Amino acid sequence: MFSFFKKKEKNNRDLFRARLKLVLDEIYNSDDHVQITIGKAIYMADTIFQQTFPTPDDFVNLPHHAKLEYLNQFSTARMNIEEKTGSKLYALGFEIYEMWLGIVSVKDKALFYEFVDDITFFCDIGEEQ
Repeated sequence: MFSFFKKKEKNNRDLFRARLKLVLDEIYNSDDHVQITIGKAIYMADTIFQQTFPTPDDFVNLPHHAKLEYLNQFSTARMNIEEKTGSKLYALGFEIYEMWLGIVSVKDKALFYEFVDDITFFCDIGEEQ
C-alpha cells in the first residue's frame, strides 16, 4: 500500500527534474539576450536570498513551515516583478531560482549536483552584466 506513495513521489520528482532540464536546455539554446536577461534575474534572486540567508544551511535548517513561508514570499515577489517589469524572461529567471530553492529545501543532493553548475552559470552571466 505505501509503495503507491513512493511511486507518486518519484514520478513527481522525475517530472520536476524533466521540466527544469527542458527549460534550462531551451535557455542554453537561446540567443544572448535571453540568456543575459534570465541570468540577471537569477543573479538578483540569489542576491536577495543571500541577504536573507548568508549561508544555504541557514535556509536548509529552518523548520519546514518557515521554508514554505519563504518560498511563498519568493513566489509572490516573482509575480510582482513580472507585473512591474512586464518581462516574462525575468520572471522565468526567478521561477528557475525558486525551483532551485525547492531542491535545496528538500535536501535532494542528486538534483542539487545535477543543476548547481547550470544555476551558477546563469548567475555568473547575470553578475557580469
